[in-house]
Amino acid sequence: MSITKETSLEEIAALVSEALEHANIEAVLSGGGAVTLYSENEYMSTNLDFITTERKKRITPAVAKLGFIPAGESMCIPNHDPSSNSLADH
Repeated sequence: MSITKETSLEEIAALVSEALEHANIEAVLSGGGAVTLYSENEYMSTNLDFITTERKKRITPAVAKLGFIPAGESMCIPNHDPSSNSLADH
């Protein structure tokens, strides 16, 4: 599945989780994105914060397959609203 403007936050989170897992990168979804998914959109955040001890140089190729590129300290999908399809690098 590729990420489009119609891809939900939940679907993006699942795709990123799968890509990281496939690359043997342990990460945990946290922050507003996690709260949005847990609360079934009662609280609305449009970004996904994955916490990991892995370096960005290993994360980048794992999520690049989904269309993400580095954007400062985060990763985003070009030609999309960065606040709706971004990954914070913590």
